[in-house]
Amino acid sequence: MQVRVLPGTLNHSCWRAFGVPFVPGSQDRVQYVLPAEWDWHVATWLSWPRPETISFPGLEARAQQIWLELVATIAPFEPVHVNVPEPALYRVVARRLAACGLDRCDRVQLHLIPSDEPWIRDHGPIFVRAAGAAPLRPVVLNWRYNAWGGKYPPWNADDLVPRRVAQLLGCSTVDVPAVLEGGAIDSNGRGVLLASRCLLAPSRNGHVGARDLESMFRQYLGATHTVWIDAVLAGDDTDGHVDQLVRFCGPDTVLYAQDHPRDEANAGLGAKLLAQLRAAQDTLGVRWRLVPLRLPAPLEREGVRLPASYLNFYYVNGAVIVPVFGCPEDAAACSVLQRLHPDRQVVPFDARELIWGLGAVHCATQQQPAIDSQCLALG
Repeated sequence: MQVRVLPGTLNHSCWRAFGVPFVPGSQDRVQYVLPAEWDWHVATWLSWPRPETISFPGLEARAQQIWLELVATIAPFEPVHVNVPEPALYRVVARRLAACGLDRCDRVQLHLIPSDEPWIRDHGPIFVRAAGAAPLRPVVLNWRYNAWGGKYPPWNADDLVPRRVAQLLGCSTVDVPAVLEGGAIDSNGRGVLLASRCLLAPSRNGHVGARDLESMFRQYLGATHTVWIDAVLAGDDTDGHVDQLVRFCGPDTVLYAQDHPRDEANAGLGAKLLAQLRAAQDTLGVRWRLVPLRLPAPLEREGVRLPASYLNFYYVNGAVIVPVFGCPEDAAACSVLQRLHPDRQVVPFDARELIWGLGAVHCATQQQPAIDSQCLALG
């Protein structure tokens, strides 16, 4: 685990690798700020799964129902924008929403925006605000995306989602010359970013190093401190996304995964994460409230280990949506999250079939923070 506070020394070659103009000195300062996820949202964005999705082998039809349940769960709290990949499916989704009465709700809007797979946390738009700008204006960061290091081609449509959403909203777009998946980072909104070391893999960012990425996090996300997390949850094909392992629950509270006593594959995971977080505290000179959250007992389906984690929760306005897995540990996890969020409703979401896609609620959602609602045409 490493923590660095950098003035920013970005390698010019990493900009040229993606055809992005290099402006000397621009990487030395904070230009944009990523709000904390618990800040007020204008909306939540989803990418509806294609009928031929590869994420849910044998459950392709059921995946459609899962996303309908996600819409129905989120819509009472905030508007939901759903990217639908093709016109024929658009009509099907519209009918399914109508059958549930969601067509009469002005909080759900459908958009024809193609995607390859439905994991918008990783391929979707990351909304930021310009640092110190007045009035505040939303900006969409267009990081590169390559399906977790090229694991699941094709990803061409996924990689275009941020730009297409920005065009739809009339937001400015800023191209960033590196691969980033939204599930690999978590911000406290106060300058500290938790980041997965998987982003440093050659298959993702072989053209840049840790210092380069930290400079980008500083410039584009407002992260003056980057805490690299080095761990992988058993069954996680992302190679260690932080939204399965460690999450900010406030500016000074960090929740971390505690391995289940019957889970040999994850043995020692909680101790490893705790050691990394304590080391980060010492380096930064801060004291966080560190809270363990026990994982469910090992889950498998058809011989495949599933990366079930309660840390894959998602903030909506006034609530926290928590994946549950039909396990005895579900109630305890919801209780911990309720204690940490006394002013929010904790909403369990049955993720027993969602996790077959190797993701859960946070992986399937992307927040649009309320930076300046008046300039967001679809807010």
